[in-house]
Amino acid sequence: MGVLIGIARYFGTFFAAVVMIIAMATAAIWVVLQILPKPLADKVWLDSMKLVGLSYFDFIPAPSAERQSADRDQEKISSWVVHCKNAPSLDFLDISGQILFGTGRVSSVNKQDWVNVNNLEIRIGEIIHSIYENRNYVDANARNAFTTMTITTMFTIFIGLCTTILVSLSSTDVLTAGSTAARNVKLLAIVFPAVGTAAAAVIAFYGPSDKYFSARQTLAALGQMHRQIANEVAKSDCVTDSNDAAKLIKVKLNSWEDQYGNLLNALAKESSREEATKQQGPTTNK
Repeated sequence: MGVLIGIARYFGTFFAAVVMIIAMATAAIWVVLQILPKPLADKVWLDSMKLVGLSYFDFIPAPSAERQSADRDQEKISSWVVHCKNAPSLDFLDISGQILFGTGRVSSVNKQDWVNVNNLEIRIGEIIHSIYENRNYVDANARNAFTTMTITTMFTIFIGLCTTILVSLSSTDVLTAGSTAARNVKLLAIVFPAVGTAAAAVIAFYGPSDKYFSARQTLAALGQMHRQIANEVAKSDCVTDSNDAAKLIKVKLNSWEDQYGNLLNALAKESSREEATKQQGPTTNK
């Protein structure tokens, strides 16, 4: 029995020390990555992985389902304009067409072989390119928020688990009263609930779950508009600046631009409200 008690004492002290170190390190890393700008935070993360021997992993995420959907919608419209211009590919459009309907790069095709896009096609390209860029931007924010939400949730669960174990150990007679192990466990049983409360306050302040669900709603609105425009344009006849198809597209384009402007205004207001709430800091009940 004495041997078992000795083993319990040893592992109790060891467990308490390991839990404390892991909790403090995790909290410190998370806080630092939240404070740093995203490019620098990504570099710190990758460098940290190299230090622990994980540099051979591919940390570049695969394209998300949202990114693939945006690419398909963009491809549908770019195929339409390439067909209407009788161009061999998107690379043969002029610089405006390549940037607005493509990936933003300019091809090496001789400028003399470029096909010019007309003013109405440029208007279509401007709105769908803006939607495409915003979908990718918001999708990246949503994925980052989801990662942060997952990490913080698991951290909170871990702190709660450790707190329960430490409180249980401190209230039993497994450890000899007055021993170093017993004192350490009792100390940690006091510290960990405070750490859990502080962690919950910090997580509530940054609100990763709110950011994630807000980004998902924004993606749904942007994706719906992108698909609507892509489907309507793909079914449309080729347009010039004055033919019947152009008149019909102009009416729809005016409506799309108004809808998109209203959507951007709503997003700007929501972003301003979130920033103002964050600057005010967490509120406390008196």
